[in-house]
Amino acid sequence: KRTASPLGCLGALTAMLIFGSTTLLSKLSTYRTVNPVARGGLYATFNALGAAILNLSVCWVLRRSGVLHGALTATGLAYGVLGACIISIVLTCCFFGCERAGAACTIAVLASTGMCTSFLWGVLGFHEPLRSVPVAAFAIIVLVTGAFLCSVAKTDLPLRWSASGSEDGQASGGLLPTALVTGVCFAFVGGLVDGTLMVPFKLFCRSFAASRQGLTFQYMEAFGFGQLFCSAIMFLIQLAVWKKQHSSFRGFGTAVRVCAAPGIVTGLSWAIANVGSVHASEYLGVALGFPLTQTNIILHAFVGTLLFGEMPHPAQRRTAGLAVITILLGATLLARAGST
Repeated sequence: KRTASPLGCLGALTAMLIFGSTTLLSKLSTYRTVNPVARGGLYATFNALGAAILNLSVCWVLRRSGVLHGALTATGLAYGVLGACIISIVLTCCFFGCERAGAACTIAVLASTGMCTSFLWGVLGFHEPLRSVPVAAFAIIVLVTGAFLCSVAKTDLPLRWSASGSEDGQASGGLLPTALVTGVCFAFVGGLVDGTLMVPFKLFCRSFAASRQGLTFQYMEAFGFGQLFCSAIMFLIQLAVWKKQHSSFRGFGTAVRVCAAPGIVTGLSWAIANVGSVHASEYLGVALGFPLTQTNIILHAFVGTLLFGEMPHPAQRRTAGLAVITILLGATLLARAGST
């Protein structure tokens, strides 16, 4: 892989910046008016729909202009559906994680887990070159440490570690242990699944002999149809669950109106970032490209801490900042270990 590829670096930067703002609309207070079980699924449903609209619209333009050509095969569509299923699970876990543990903690744990998982997929699954095994092992330990620090940042532990802890007694705004553990579990599962996001694309590339640019756009088209399929299936599931819980469809329309607009807008933004992530993984490799895109935790840390006030105590913010620096160090080491 060309580890200095400008297109790959641009893709990673685009993914980092846009992915870093995708949790903004998931924290809207209007979601609290929707059934707790339904809102995460509906958010993911319309997120998939928004991403599908953008992906398929771009591919339609590319086909009209002659840039994208060739029929979409059943095998290619299957890989697209698989990729869409993966991201739908990730977004659902992310939504519920942000509700329970906050955006800063959830994204840090999810990103750290995703980096480790994708790196192992790249090295073990696709036999991408590895510069140093000891550095890679140390990087994974650093990432785990960073995820742990961010997980406990909203508890009383930072105050106990801090000299000011004896004055304040406990963290204001701290979460109940059950909520924190549940949120971190959602983030961890989301990270494990998120780390496999580029696997369908790599398998797609192996299955078809075409130009590099052609493969990227062909997969984007298959992925778009996959997201459209997943959106329809998830909507039907939510409809059935709502009917079972409420014995009627009363209130479902209101829930849809609340979740539709923010979900679609987030999906449109996510689709742009995903194109950058695909290019980063294609030109830089899964072991290097994907971890670089996950450095969006910097923006999420600022969003969660400054905008949403998730960590009001200075000791909590210091712990969260240390966690972010630790994760970025781990990502840097992981990138160096995976580059040749």
